Amino acid sequence: MRVARPSWTTTYPGPRPQQGSHAAYAHHYVKDGLLPNLFPEGENEGLYHTADATMWFFHAVDRYLEHTKDEELLRDFYPTTANIIEQHQKGTRHNIRVDPADGLLSQGQEGYQLTWMDAKVDGWVVTPRRGKVVEINALWFNALRLMVEWSERMGKDARPYAAAEKAYASFNRRFWNAAEGCLFDLVDGEDDPAVMRPNQVFAISLKNPVLKRDKWEPVWRRCARNC
Repeated sequence: MRVARPSWTTTYPGPRPQQGSHAAYAHHYVKDGLLPNLFPEGENEGLYHTADATMWFFHAVDRYLEHTKDEELLRDFYPTTANIIEQHQKGTRHNIRVDPADGLLSQGQEGYQLTWMDAKVDGWVVTPRRGKVVEINALWFNALRLMVEWSERMGKDARPYAAAEKAYASFNRRFWNAAEGCLFDLVDGEDDPAVMRPNQVFAISLKNPVLKRDKWEPVWRRCARNC
């Protein structure tokens, strides 16, 4: 189950939570630039076995801001989102890190399931997907572009997020599968990169699409036909 749905947070009719409570919540649970996929409960610590949950956080914040125009929340969250980007660029748990050679986000550690295809049976990770995964890099680019937008709105230095341009160029060069008219599932990984998965639609459906416009229709048609 996902932590939240957009409609739950954008249509709630009650008063805005106490100032700073959103930021305190996010800051408390973000560890090494990651949000947990399983929150702590009682004496059980949270699990940070995910490479995409933190990237979805940027999307969720943006959807909330678009609906509410809550600039105060943006000020609350900005230090946390900036830290998240920094931690990913330096490298964090489970080999989640930006490859300086191409600006793409890589992830993967033996024995851990870090993407949404997170089935694990008796220690066996069914779909490891270690490497540079298509939807995670679509989310990474979106997060960088959102940070540029938010930095400009906040009067902050947006230069650290110019890495979005490198990621964009690398994604379009490395993920496009010309033979099949769609996107590879991953690059620089251990699994078959040509596996056809619907995850690739996030490259065209997020606020800041990472795939060039002329490739959208082929991807959509291929996903509609095969996924």
